[in-house]
Amino acid sequence: MVGSHPGDGWPGGEETHIRVFNIDSIHDNWDSKIKTGQYPHQSELKRWAPLHNLTLLDGTHWHHRTALVVVADNALRRGVISLFHDHVMAGHPGITKTLQLLSQYYWWPNMKTFVTEYIKGYATCQMTKVNTHPAHPPLFPITPAENARPFETVAMDFITKLPQSGGYDTILTVTDTDCSKASIFIPCNKAIDSEGVALLYLNHITTHYGIPRKIISDRDVRFTSKFAAELCKLLHIKQNMSTAYHPQTDGSSERTNQTLEQYLQVFCGTQQNNWHHGSHLPNIRRIHGLQQPQRKHLLTSLSDIRHRFINQPDHRTSPHSNNVCQQSKKPGTPLKKPNVKCKNLGSKNTHGLRHSK
Repeated sequence: MVGSHPGDGWPGGEETHIRVFNIDSIHDNWDSKIKTGQYPHQSELKRWAPLHNLTLLDGTHWHHRTALVVVADNALRRGVISLFHDHVMAGHPGITKTLQLLSQYYWWPNMKTFVTEYIKGYATCQMTKVNTHPAHPPLFPITPAENARPFETVAMDFITKLPQSGGYDTILTVTDTDCSKASIFIPCNKAIDSEGVALLYLNHITTHYGIPRKIISDRDVRFTSKFAAELCKLLHIKQNMSTAYHPQTDGSSERTNQTLEQYLQVFCGTQQNNWHHGSHLPNIRRIHGLQQPQRKHLLTSLSDIRHRFINQPDHRTSPHSNNVCQQSKKPGTPLKKPNVKCKNLGSKNTHGLRHSK
């Protein structure tokens, strides 16, 4: 402690106190306690010596390399840990950093486990530090029904806040979760209500695949409204809605949304006002459908899905030859007139089926 008095030459002539912190004195205090604690445990230390390469570094006290050995005294061990973790000069470091600092001076068997339990049980650290490794909840996948038909169980969701395109700013995604994992994308508006969603489903899906048995969705007001609940009740449709802030319930639709957003971001990045018309939504639907069988979904068969749904295009032909399907026997030979013609049904063939005469 250093003091000053008026007239001593200090600025203002006021009394000043300076406290000098000497960490070496604290180390010496713990060292003396640890060395004293080794005396009653000489037999135990001798048993540890060949197992852990302990030596009498100073001829009297046991060391592990240059670190002083702390014998089985939990109070001493907690004390030396607090010196490198709790102290104001330590700053509450993590487990790895505390071990690095501590192991330079002290050692005992299973020290890592002891330090880990000490820090995990320290309330201040648990309250103030960010958890960088949060625990992931267990997954409970929705098991698909056997011999499920297309769009018998569907997952529905909305992609909102899109740039205006032809008066649309939202896309309704409908994903077949049990049979094929195929999806249908319907442009609409964010202001759409439950009646509008029911009408879109009737026009784009029900006319081709019938009424679903189960609808998986989040708790959007368009799915939880009295109209939606009463409609599902009358049509014997089971509603399977997720709890709040649990998107893993309808993970199939969330994954579909991610694929669609990625496609639109790539192909509509420079011109964002035409995503609703043209070939963008039909193309992503076809690409998404062709990719699904390769992922080997449960209870789905590649050949079965191809025959039910998916129009497998020959990517070797010109993308403009939509009306006539051509096939060559050998590379480099001229194309022959095909025996089968595929009609371009346009909007009538919205579900990707191929019709032949």
